[in-house]
Amino acid sequence: MPATVLQDISSFLSTYPLTSLATFLLLVSLSYIIYQTTLHPLAKFPGPIICALSDSYKLWITATDRVPEAMIALHAQYGDIVRFGPNDLHFNQPEAIEGIYKRGWQKGDFYLGFDQKTPGLFSERNEAIHGKRKRMFGNNFTPTAIRSYESIVDGQYAILRRRLDRFAESGETFDLRKYITYCIVDILGELAFSEAFGNQQDEDPKKIPRVSEALWSCCIAGSMPSMAGVFEWLKDNLPQSAEVAELLEGRNVIFRLASTNIEKRSKKLNLDERPDMLGRIIAASEEGTGTKLTQEQIMAEAITLVVGGTHTTGNTLHVLFANLSRNEEYLKRCIKEIDERLPELAPSQPCYDITGLEEKLDFVKVCIKENFRKDPVGTFNMPRTVPDPGATIAGVQIPAGTQTSMNIHAFHHNPSVWGSDHDVFNPDRWYEKRTEELSHLVIPYSVGKRSCVGQNLANANILKMTTTLLRCYEFEFVNKDEPMVVVSHGDSDLRTPVLVKVKRRGPVYVG
Repeated sequence: MPATVLQDISSFLSTYPLTSLATFLLLVSLSYIIYQTTLHPLAKFPGPIICALSDSYKLWITATDRVPEAMIALHAQYGDIVRFGPNDLHFNQPEAIEGIYKRGWQKGDFYLGFDQKTPGLFSERNEAIHGKRKRMFGNNFTPTAIRSYESIVDGQYAILRRRLDRFAESGETFDLRKYITYCIVDILGELAFSEAFGNQQDEDPKKIPRVSEALWSCCIAGSMPSMAGVFEWLKDNLPQSAEVAELLEGRNVIFRLASTNIEKRSKKLNLDERPDMLGRIIAASEEGTGTKLTQEQIMAEAITLVVGGTHTTGNTLHVLFANLSRNEEYLKRCIKEIDERLPELAPSQPCYDITGLEEKLDFVKVCIKENFRKDPVGTFNMPRTVPDPGATIAGVQIPAGTQTSMNIHAFHHNPSVWGSDHDVFNPDRWYEKRTEELSHLVIPYSVGKRSCVGQNLANANILKMTTTLLRCYEFEFVNKDEPMVVVSHGDSDLRTPVLVKVKRRGPVYVG
């Protein structure tokens, strides 16, 4: 370049520094836009331009509780594969389940929004560490282990029965959601911390751990992984508003209870006397080395159990009773099957034993499956990272390093898979020929080796709660004509109350 040209450029830059800076930034921005939309390896996949340029769209729909609805709309507009971020592809066809989730790929950058300092089993992204942890205490969730917890679980059902018997005597209207939640949270508190939260005794909604809000905040941070560390710093350092302080206090209640009881339980590890999960987690050791978990790791796993277990089970039951209340024919068929196939509970029995319960029921299980299909509790996308040298998903070659995901709710409402009635709660669809091969596509807990480790416990409580309540009580659903409002607040959160009046069906519980 001639010296005079260089001198002219230098003179221009020194004379007009702001204009020069603006021009430079404009050129960089244009270059980035051109690369992302035309030259990037994912540029050939359709999707909104804003998604090709940044994660801001993901952040927005997560913060506004619109993830499932947005994914349904994107797939309706762009097809089965959508470019959902600069390095993200979202799939919505059956073949993608096998392609993404059954290969053992590492969890994606989204999970950086969860605990980065001491991740639990759910958020641990290192597959080697996750494998060791799962082998250490995966047997906590086997059917045998769950049966060993029944004395603890049944004690909380006994409290619930006494509360419902009280409402049967008074005839007052109450929100069934709250009392299901009180019971489930106290069960998980006892199993994870060796001590219930006391929700059933106090009947105070403010004492329920703010699990949904905590999950939502993690999803927001994870929706923009490049900023996850910043979100973590802000959470710890920003001055707290009254609302944030209340949210964090709910989290702190869990931390304080975990810290106190881990120390207490560590001094008394008799699993025969009290076969709770906390004791099993403390006692667990790594294969080969015999290494025990640290205090921080034990706390992370205990908290993961409460966060993952309370809302998965509680919200599923909330939505199930809401769906049944709005479909009286199905409710009556459930009650009829329970009455015919299960004996009446004795006055000293708070609930049914889980052993053999599933084998005795058919239509009740079908209703639960249809509830999982229509309103799956997990509503966030679940990205996995494509390893080197790339992979084929649903017949399409995907570059290595790409974040690939599905949204369970969006997939469960894909009309090309489930038909035009995908929004309808219809358990009878599972008796139709067209759905014979679709059963394995209902994936409320995801699939593969990173599927929810606690699904056996969740399923046991869902079946136990449903059969016990419908066998022991007759419910008058007061607001059954009110439209159901289910919000994706990190998970499916039924905002419509399940207002009921209750009468006893059978003897008073006297246990």
